Amino acid sequence: MQKLFATALTFVLLLSLATTSLGQIQTATKREAAEAPPADAPIIDPSKVKFLMATCSQQYETEAGVYFRSVHGIVAPDIDLIQDLTVRRLLQMATEFAQNKCPSQKQFSDISIALRPGDPSAFTDPKIGFEFERTGNWTADLLDLMQAETGRRDQLGWDVLNWPKGRKIAELSEAAQARQVAQQQRAEDRARNAELASVSAALKKFNVTQVVNGEQLSANPFAYKGKVICVYAHFAKMISETRAIFECGNHSFVLSGLSSSRFTSRDTSRWVLIVGRVLGNTEIKTGFGSVDTPHISFVGTCGM
Repeated sequence: MQKLFATALTFVLLLSLATTSLGQIQTATKREAAEAPPADAPIIDPSKVKFLMATCSQQYETEAGVYFRSVHGIVAPDIDLIQDLTVRRLLQMATEFAQNKCPSQKQFSDISIALRPGDPSAFTDPKIGFEFERTGNWTADLLDLMQAETGRRDQLGWDVLNWPKGRKIAELSEAAQARQVAQQQRAEDRARNAELASVSAALKKFNVTQVVNGEQLSANPFAYKGKVICVYAHFAKMISETRAIFECGNHSFVLSGLSSSRFTSRDTSRWVLIVGRVLGNTEIKTGFGSVDTPHISFVGTCGM
């Protein structure tokens, strides 16, 4: 068991330096307990899997006849390492192979199993394709690996790290997130298109001749005098029953010809397309004295 999870720790450290997708796979791959498959579990064609003993050693000197066994296996690519019953059947076959090749008094105990897809007929050396057990070096292609340990059990069962399953879960999660992002983008596009259509309609309805920003209006309102313009701004406060101050960035202007109930609360996050006729400047009083401010006569709005 220590060998399996020491190897897994090496992989986790590698993943911390790897790409986000590898990190997502690592997050999705959980250690799971697996029991012996039921009697009616699917039978796997023996020609589609090949096991080789990697280790058969006397591990516990005080327990004569007790061995540590390590089994490496190659399974045909068409065998699905994500299906639970398939995995459990493969682990059962590997465990029985280990006990047959390296008999131990504790037949279900101390067996390490590593399986990966490939060509079973070409598998002749248990070290090839499983070099990580000697070097501790993981590469991305080992994400198709499935590892399991029986630990010190008295009955058939395993602790499993199934990287193919984790990769599938991560892919499904990523696909779901991509769909969500696409749906959100479509919703934003619809809202933006609706907004543009609304603005376009307002420009036509009010015969707007020019769109200006706060800086342009503040610098020279007389350049637009008598013209119907539009400018994005947010309501600041009413200064009389029919006049209000609107702000756009660091600039402001007076909008006249309003009803007293048209705007009732200051909300700097709510921008409004103000359509109005420029009258020039008007004088307003502040805490620092009187200042000249651009003056617009209200024509209409288009909410943003």
